[in-house]
Amino acid sequence: MKKFRIWDIKKKKFLNDDNSRYVIDNEGKLYDTNPIWNCETDMDDYRLELLEEDKYIVINYVDRKDKKGNPAYEGYIIAWENNGKKFFSVIRYDDFYKCYCINRIGKNLFQYRPLYFLEVGFEIIGNIYENPELIDMCNLD
Repeated sequence: MKKFRIWDIKKKKFLNDDNSRYVIDNEGKLYDTNPIWNCETDMDDYRLELLEEDKYIVINYVDRKDKKGNPAYEGYIIAWENNGKKFFSVIRYDDFYKCYCINRIGKNLFQYRPLYFLEVGFEIIGNIYENPELIDMCNLD
């Protein structure tokens, strides 16, 4: 089963982390399997309710955990080190590499690298949804 989180744009918060009541179809549309109590059967009946695309953002699990064991999702801001220097990056899906990547920023350098290059580990410090101030603080795009 695909693991994901759902950001509510209006309420500015993630919906319940237990996404077992939400499904995504083959076209990427998000549905709520809203239970309705059926008095005749004394059980829940389920109906699919299409959630409006402009109200929610689905962010996917990137199949990696940080060095503390926390699951990483696209849009998460991470800290990592290379040759004793600390870097900050946002995890994003890249169409060229066809995988989740981080951006490397340095003197005259801006490029994406697949996330799996971070073999030494990384630490999640926030995400672009709950912590938008980190984008400026960490000089991210």
